[in-house]
Amino acid sequence: MPNLSIPALTICLLCGGLAACQQPHAGAPAPAPAAPSEPSAAERDQVIGQATAAIQPFKKKLSEALTGAIAQGGPLAAIDVCREQAPRLAAEASTPALTVGRSALKLRNPGNAARDWLKPVLGELAALPSAEGKQRVVRLDAQRFGYVEAITLKPPCATCHGSELAAPLAAKIKERYPQDQATGFQPGQLRGVFWAEVALARAP
Repeated sequence: MPNLSIPALTICLLCGGLAACQQPHAGAPAPAPAAPSEPSAAERDQVIGQATAAIQPFKKKLSEALTGAIAQGGPLAAIDVCREQAPRLAAEASTPALTVGRSALKLRNPGNAARDWLKPVLGELAALPSAEGKQRVVRLDAQRFGYVEAITLKPPCATCHGSELAAPLAAKIKERYPQDQATGFQPGQLRGVFWAEVALARAP
């Protein structure tokens, strides 16, 4: 080590000590990752366009399946449509770059449990005086986005999701869904959401 004067040696020691203090201590928690940024207006428009283009046919086919089942077999037949056909229709509406589905805070089908990014959006929509027509777009990562569209209860849907269910209907729901939570709703209340995960192509 070169000969250093006492003041110079003191400065070196102080600087070395300061550098050591600036290093993270072993076992110290890593800094929290930055929160995802808000989507730009252009990104939001692209996500809404692609998501609704996939969700609208899904909604139409599901509505037609439910209407047809009720016309032929009454509300009891509608339960089987939601159980069997709705997941298939959602899968048919999805692509490698876009996944669609349904979810809710109060589930009937446990297979519709909310993804982690969707849970706070559901809570936000449920806290609104009215969620009718509400949409949300959230960034998931650099290229992936989540889209959410509120489903409010329409009067016909109260047959299966209202406060007073016919005894045969209640019995079938309990048989199909022993842990059902999706009753007690009033028309106009938030029933759940359609959602989509959209991967936008990276700009060249």
